[in-house]
This record gives sequence, structure tokens and C-alpha cells, in this order.
Amino acid sequence: MKSFGLLVAGPASFLILAHVQVWAQSPDPISVALYTQFSEPPPVAVADAMERELLAIMRPAGLRFDWRSTADAGHAPPATEIAVARFFGRCDTGSLVSHTPNPGPLGWTHISDGAILHFTDVDCNRLRDFLEAGMLHLPPPERAAVFGRALGRVLAHEIYHIFANTQRHGSGVSKAAYSVEDLLNGVLRLDKLGMERMSAGLHHSSAPWARDVAPSPRANEF
Repeated sequence: MKSFGLLVAGPASFLILAHVQVWAQSPDPISVALYTQFSEPPPVAVADAMERELLAIMRPAGLRFDWRSTADAGHAPPATEIAVARFFGRCDTGSLVSHTPNPGPLGWTHISDGAILHFTDVDCNRLRDFLEAGMLHLPPPERAAVFGRALGRVLAHEIYHIFANTQRHGSGVSKAAYSVEDLLNGVLRLDKLGMERMSAGLHHSSAPWARDVAPSPRANEF
């Protein structure tokens, strides 16, 4: 099994996003049972902001989410779609310090024999490292919500790969790398191409693994 991940953008690829047009919303949202597992439980403010941002990004594509814990999987009701997200490290904003970010993917989705699996991972420690300098300029009461929103954007990127059933990237949420500005400020949404890929992936259940999806050349590489 291999994986491919969302990278961070360096100074040369700094980008401030403008408002992205919201495309037509599906009249019949597809319910996704999103099972989560955390190394350390996030604060309520972080979790709430992450859930709100993921829904805001994915609702126009026709998805809504039933958040569940993997610990309760054995007793959970059935769902139309299922995805599993694991969060590693500290998903909070306590004890922030400004230092050189830890390079590497912020999130990654797993593939096996060319098939994109419904399992994704997010590294909260790397995200904290990447965003710390920017969050230190925010009033402490605002940091949890902003960090949770950033988590929601990283998770949305991986959910895009899962349900669009593609390793390809575009712009907006589906871009290959994020800057600090992308994660802390403005609005980040699916672009038209991302919406089209999501629609194609969600409405081809008889052929769930697109023919143009090939195994990643090596783990954590786009």
C-alpha cells in the first residue's frame, strides 16, 4: 500500500485566494459516515471549526457528514458512503512557538494497486509547525477556530481525492500545495473542475476506480 500527500507551499508559491464561485449544489446530499481517530482529542473549538469548514467546502459537491469515532464503529448504523480519517499529534493551539516548520505532507490518502482507498491521515504536528508563526499574530481566543478551519481545509483536500477518485490536482481546495495564507485566511473552496471530478466520482459507483488513476510513483509524492 502506498500513499500520496498534500504538500506545503514555500515562499515562491505564496498565494492569496480570491473568492471562488460556488457551483450548483446537489439536491440530494450523499451522507458520508466519517470515522475519526485522534492521537489526542482536539479541543471542542477546534473540532467544531473543522467540521463547519469541511461541510462548507463539500456541501456544494453534494456531501454531508455524520462524524463518528472509530471506537464506536461496531455499533454504528449503516451509511451510504464511508471514509476514515486519522489525526496524528496535537490538534490544538497550546504552547505555540515560532520556529522553522517541519517539512513534509500535511495529509495523505492511501492507495493500493492503483485504487484510492477511503482512508486518509492528517499530521496535526506538521500543520501546527507550518502555521505557528502566522497564528502567533492572532489573538489567543481566535487561534482554535482558525486552526480548526485549517484542519478542515486539509481534510477537505483528502476527501476530494477519495470521492473524486483521482490523484490529479487543480486549483482551490484541490491544488497540490498550500501556503500559510491559504490555510489561515480568506475562502478556500472547490473550483469548477474539482466539482466536476467530484460529481463524476460520486456518480460512477459501478466503476469506483477511475482508469486514469495510476499508483503513486512513491509514497508521499504527487
